[in-house]
Amino acid sequence: PIDSMSFHVTLPGETNAKPSFTSGYYQSSIESVLDSSISGQTVSGFSTGTLKDLETMSLQIEMPPEVFPTHHVETWSAEEYMRHLNLKPFNQREVHRLLLKRTRQKEGVYLESLLPAMDTAGIEVVHCFHKVMGDDYVPVITSGNDYPYHKPNSKHYKNAAMDFRINDVPVTKRREIVEMIQDRLGERFRVLWEKGEMEHLHVEMND
Repeated sequence: PIDSMSFHVTLPGETNAKPSFTSGYYQSSIESVLDSSISGQTVSGFSTGTLKDLETMSLQIEMPPEVFPTHHVETWSAEEYMRHLNLKPFNQREVHRLLLKRTRQKEGVYLESLLPAMDTAGIEVVHCFHKVMGDDYVPVITSGNDYPYHKPNSKHYKNAAMDFRINDVPVTKRREIVEMIQDRLGERFRVLWEKGEMEHLHVEMND
């Protein structure tokens, strides 16, 4: 067991938000055995009880938008997207470009090594969003092979999975989108509607 633990985390800027903690064993209840504080750009803390051996812990805190300046990524309009969609035949690079140009990607998302089949699946996902939400809706990809906290055997690390934002879709339309995507992708792909605090749509290739 771990008798004691302390930490100091330097943030990229100051925030008035309160940090939250989760761990591999205790999950969110880890906060019951932690004493933490924030001063300026530094979050500090220590354990007040014994922790499990090989325990892991993560910290989450909301930062002001100005701390992480966003960069503008050009997306295609519905008309431009359809014009390119009708330019056939496609090669792998063009399909990948089409996916990137008709979606927005959350800051830090890595898709450059995405498997070709996932590019094609992504286009199908975009089509389903358009069918339900209209052609002007721009889907957001929130994860590719870029997030270190997926399960160890996650398809994300094999460039065979993507996550899409769905919590900006009206609740009454979310199930329709999920079922339509699974129907269009068929048995080669698995579609999961991950609910809860981090609600999103997960699409991965089956083995």
